[in-house]
Amino acid sequence: MSVPQFSYHEPNKALHSRINAHQQYSDFDLHDWVSKKFPIVSGDDILDVGCGNGNFTALFWKAVGPDGRVFGFDKNAEAVADARAAYGALSPVNVKYYVQDFDQPFADFGRPFDWVFSMYSLYYTEDSHKLLERLKGLLSPRGVFVVIGPGPDNVRELTAWSESLTGRKADKEHFGRIERIACEFRPMFEKFFGKAHVSYEQVDSVMSFPDANSFAEYYWSTLLWRDSIKGLPPERVDALKAETLAYASRQLPVQVRKQMSCLIGRMVA
Repeated sequence: MSVPQFSYHEPNKALHSRINAHQQYSDFDLHDWVSKKFPIVSGDDILDVGCGNGNFTALFWKAVGPDGRVFGFDKNAEAVADARAAYGALSPVNVKYYVQDFDQPFADFGRPFDWVFSMYSLYYTEDSHKLLERLKGLLSPRGVFVVIGPGPDNVRELTAWSESLTGRKADKEHFGRIERIACEFRPMFEKFFGKAHVSYEQVDSVMSFPDANSFAEYYWSTLLWRDSIKGLPPERVDALKAETLAYASRQLPVQVRKQMSCLIGRMVA
């Protein structure tokens, strides 16, 4: 199924801002959840699809140890450079990063992977069926494919508020992105792996911002904001930013309700 409108390039500064905001203000720690949820063991091989700045490399490397591999790829060359600078020294052979668009032919990664993870990236693919099938083909006979991203009710309240602030309705692409894992990827996983070998869950969480600036910086780093101000003159954008700060100052602490989808497909030898 070709959906080219989902293709997207993440500004590196925005990515860093959102990661930092989740680490500081969320009641849900994704790193901790992943480490407890998935039984990664020493010697496992992991592929991190859409790895960004290597945010999960340290967690994965700690689990697989020197006998395993942690490979990652992302089309954002700046983010990949950050990952290499931060984690490339862990192992010159077993920790590698590639500048790679996941909708283009893959590099040769060598042997299959025990785990393929995609953290908040895969739902931007232009052709979900083709990509999911290709990634499944990289799994070992007992490999596990994990896709994590927004759930169908992610930031619904923030979306409604943003629409009232800017006077612009969130487009179909926005709702398509947050519903894509549950509504589009899940049936494909059941086809590829067999329904009995697929699991899906949603995890709700809340971000609580203690001051107006912290909320505003998070909101301004989202695609929701960037979509809403496209084509607007600078003076209008400045006015919307002032309104954002005024709103947040009246709501302290400002809360943003989040929802995560986790889709898992397991190979069975």
